[in-house]
Amino acid sequence: MDDYFLIGERVELWIDEKVVKVYRTIEQYFKILQDCQFNIINLSEATPDQSSFSSEKEWKKCQRIPLFLLFACEKRRRK
Repeated sequence: MDDYFLIGERVELWIDEKVVKVYRTIEQYFKILQDCQFNIINLSEATPDQSSFSSEKEWKKCQRIPLFLLFACEKRRRK
């Protein structure tokens, strides 16, 4: 992952169109969820399963960075 700590919008070409993505670090996502009164129960980076790819080359390419970051959360109850 290049420029991991460079936060903010990133414009990338995807299917011949410009797509604007808002990039944040894992720490920032964690803090945002806590600030919004969520308890983080679990975290998964969705590791790619080799059997899901048609070639080893594609699978190895997806091993470079996590494509998805999943949080399991519960909203804190107000007292």
